[in-house]
Amino acid sequence: MLTLQESLCSLINKILENINMRSNHLPNFDLETVKTFFAVTRSKNFTDAATLLHKTPAAVSYRIRALEEQFGVLLFERKPHSLEITEAGELLLDHFMKIQDLLSDLPSKMSLLTNGIESSYRIAISNLVLRRPLVEITKKLKEQFPLTDFYIETRHHRDLWEALIGGECDYAIGLPEQQGMDIDLQTIFWGICEWSLGSSSSITDTSKLPLAAIASERESPLHQAWIRDYGSKIFVSDVDMMIDLVRSRAAVAFIPKQLKETNPDLRFSSVKNGPGKTVFRLASTNAEKSPITSFITHLLLEKRQSFALTEE
Repeated sequence: MLTLQESLCSLINKILENINMRSNHLPNFDLETVKTFFAVTRSKNFTDAATLLHKTPAAVSYRIRALEEQFGVLLFERKPHSLEITEAGELLLDHFMKIQDLLSDLPSKMSLLTNGIESSYRIAISNLVLRRPLVEITKKLKEQFPLTDFYIETRHHRDLWEALIGGECDYAIGLPEQQGMDIDLQTIFWGICEWSLGSSSSITDTSKLPLAAIASERESPLHQAWIRDYGSKIFVSDVDMMIDLVRSRAAVAFIPKQLKETNPDLRFSSVKNGPGKTVFRLASTNAEKSPITSFITHLLLEKRQSFALTEE
């Protein structure tokens, strides 16, 4: 009965043989050659390498010589009592180590597929949502799914639906309301952000400060009535940047009112014209099948207050 590793090695050897049969431009070597090269590199002589591999020194020497003939370079410099790897040998060692890493990952990646867990997962978050709380959630995700590669990016609020439907992400955090969009995709209510004019509590007169606001690539921010009331403006890409500008006393900005409870260094003022409230939703294209999706949703709903969101 072959072990999983032996079965995978046999499969890879067959694939390599098949590739070599189809192309004369690819190097012709198998996994046994890779193991031999590693053993010689570690032992620095054919005799000790042969002992490690349970082979004869002649067999080990033959494989190394065949590699050198194939590439047309000297991989090891022969000295009286040892072998010294050459620059060409170092290059080949680097490539062989990459092959070894790929093979060592293969069983774990296979187990991911067996358990219905994605080997990679893409998350897009609205630029109107606080990103700092996402650090803790990402840490828990990686602890729960250590073999999955996660890709996290910030998207403009208006572009989230397009990214999700277009297959550019697996999970969207902070989707806006559909507003009549004919989309057959179930979403989950996440929370409401109430925007309030924020400034540093250390500044008494904010009238001369510019307004920090998020610029939309689709719609000019100058078209928004609440922005027109301010003369000087600083347009940034996300809400975290606006908050940093407010804290540094460089600008005022409409930021989540919920931050008032945990940020005594900020002052919040009520104004007639403002962005009001924003409803955020969550959605995924594979909500019913993915353990990762279920885990993310649970964490986000549990931590909604950390994102300065309210339930009503």
